[in-house]
Amino acid sequence: MFVDEIVEVAGESAHCRFRMPDREDSFAGRIFGELVLVEALAQTTAVHVGVSSPDAGPAVGLLGGVEKLAFEDRPRPGDAIDLFCTRIRALGPIAMYRVEAQRDGERLCRATLTVRSGGVP
Repeated sequence: MFVDEIVEVAGESAHCRFRMPDREDSFAGRIFGELVLVEALAQTTAVHVGVSSPDAGPAVGLLGGVEKLAFEDRPRPGDAIDLFCTRIRALGPIAMYRVEAQRDGERLCRATLTVRSGGVP
């Protein structure tokens, strides 16, 4: 899991933190930083799914789609990154989230993610 810290889950939103792996890390050396960042954003939506519905029992969020992905800057090894998601629409177990990653308060990227919630297998 890339999410290092859950800062807050409130209502329709979640805020998590993550540190981009160093280049010396064998995993980070094989994966583009942008892909790692999108996965960390997807994991932030999964945190929201898992925490925001405690009455429904254990749940996981499954990424179904990425839309309107736009990068304004590239993540760098060792960056401390804040990850934000806000649920903007839901229909049954399918939800759309607006997500954003920031470094030092400056936006790195934004996107809309479609997520399906489901029970833990």
